[in-house]
Amino acid sequence: MRTDVQRRRLHQNRGLRQDLRGASLQDLLIYGLKGLSLVAVEARKHKLDLTEINRFTLQATFSTLTNVDFDPARFVELIGRCAALREDLKKR
Repeated sequence: MRTDVQRRRLHQNRGLRQDLRGASLQDLLIYGLKGLSLVAVEARKHKLDLTEINRFTLQATFSTLTNVDFDPARFVELIGRCAALREDLKKR
């Protein structure tokens, strides 16, 4: 049987793991946005319409600054969308 102190430590460790997971997903999203930005800079030279990419970049960046309502699934979705936009832009 666990003591109150052991239960509190266990709860704190779970929270720390969630925080680390969240930070890793946010870091991965920022890394993906950097790659998208590199492709977008080249696309801008060719006068391509980047409205969707600009909006996504703002939304995704803002999501890493305001993680009060942190949802790992949302960050996974944003990371996937970022990669898809980058690949689509490369084809244009």
